[in-house]
Amino acid sequence: QMDTSIEVVPHSRWGIFLVQLMIEKVIDINPKESDAFSNCGKVKKEVGDIKGAIKDWIKAANLGDEEAKKLLLQE
Repeated sequence: QMDTSIEVVPHSRWGIFLVQLMIEKVIDINPKESDAFSNCGKVKKEVGDIKGAIKDWIKAANLGDEEAKKLLLQE
């Protein structure tokens, strides 16, 4: 299993964009990677896309990601 854990601390819109691109590439390679969906949700929340974040966290939770389940309960 790929290590897709990241800490979302972007310093600019460009940084956010690059992180988003990397996560989406991981999802393209392995669409069952729950960590990638969870992290994608974190990035979307960071830019204000709460609906998109929730969708990604639901996907991650359905794949068994416990952190995503906790994030959903916070929203």
